[in-house]
Amino acid sequence: MRYLISLILLISVACGASFGVSPIINNESKRVYLNYSTTEVITVTLTISNTYTLSTQKAGITHMLEHTIFISTKNFPAPFSLQEKLEREGILTTAATDYNTFQVQFQGRKDSLPTIINAINELSENVVFDEKLIENEKNVIVKEARMQEITNPLIHGIRVASEKALEGKIYPIVGYENEINNITVDELRAHYDELFALPISIDIIAPYTILEVKELFSEDEVITQITDTKIGGLPTDYEPIRFTTNPKDDEFTLALLVFPYTSTTNNDLPAKLIGAALGLGKKPLIGNSLYYRSVTVFRYGIEIIHLENEAYMIIWAYLNGKDAQKFERAINDLMLDLSTEMLDADFLAAKANLISSVDSIFAKWPVITLPSMQNPLTKDEYKNAISNLKRSSITFYPLKASIIIGAEQNEN
Repeated sequence: MRYLISLILLISVACGASFGVSPIINNESKRVYLNYSTTEVITVTLTISNTYTLSTQKAGITHMLEHTIFISTKNFPAPFSLQEKLEREGILTTAATDYNTFQVQFQGRKDSLPTIINAINELSENVVFDEKLIENEKNVIVKEARMQEITNPLIHGIRVASEKALEGKIYPIVGYENEINNITVDELRAHYDELFALPISIDIIAPYTILEVKELFSEDEVITQITDTKIGGLPTDYEPIRFTTNPKDDEFTLALLVFPYTSTTNNDLPAKLIGAALGLGKKPLIGNSLYYRSVTVFRYGIEIIHLENEAYMIIWAYLNGKDAQKFERAINDLMLDLSTEMLDADFLAAKANLISSVDSIFAKWPVITLPSMQNPLTKDEYKNAISNLKRSSITFYPLKASIIIGAEQNEN
């Protein structure tokens, strides 16, 4: 196994004081933290990043692995018997997939860490792909895909943006029904093998000493920390890519505007800060800009998709077809204004908005691994990273693509 072990140290005492986070080992080949918590519940999160780079990647396949990874393993061949064993021992499991990350999280009693590590070893090496069982699970995934198509047209819009403007680099997470049904067992097995050949980050929060935790891992399971990747070299002299289904004036329409971004840092915080400046707060800049341009939208939002060495901010809106072009002009002008005249007040307000959102983020995941990095951050580290952002670290780029899709064309 190839593990990048990240164990975070957070010491809390009865009076509520914290001694902060400090590395136990930190040199060119190892970066090991221990996250010490007095809580009776421990949390272990397995994370694999940069999944979009895999040669076996295709629409829906990593999400299918999320659904099937617990079905059968070499030592627990009966359907879902490993998961049932963990549940009997009070260990709950959840899994998640996004455009670039695969995660499995375990929560259990403080004495369950060895069992969880054994389960991670089993999932990392011994998953069995039974064709009949996987075909049965496909039915569950197809139902999810159908519901998603009905409730979230944005998923379709991002797919079109990827196909028309981003060279197909953003793979749909769930996939359409025909794509799900066409994934073979051999393809899923090959994807699993390639996925688990990537570095694995295991983030542990538990009342253990570093020596106790190290006993659960062999020396070769701690590998060199992944080199941080910077985004750069994005062109500025291009014409925006345009794709439209020419919706009717009164037709429910999805508009997506794709902006590349870069920064002098190597994570997605600058883009999130831009997003906070645009869409958060009592007087969001997007809302104001659309209001003054008389653009009526039913809903709008921002998706930030960060790949290994490039990233995109997608600003989207549901609106009537007649307002799609006005929406593009309003947002494009706003981004150009921000790129040259982002006020200090806007910058500071955006930082405050981001920091205020951190608690809700960490309520779900105890540590955050930033895109293009395998080193997880605790809540305080994440807040400090936001606080340390400089205006000079943010660079804006012009519109890369405009995607306008009418409701009648929102089909697979």
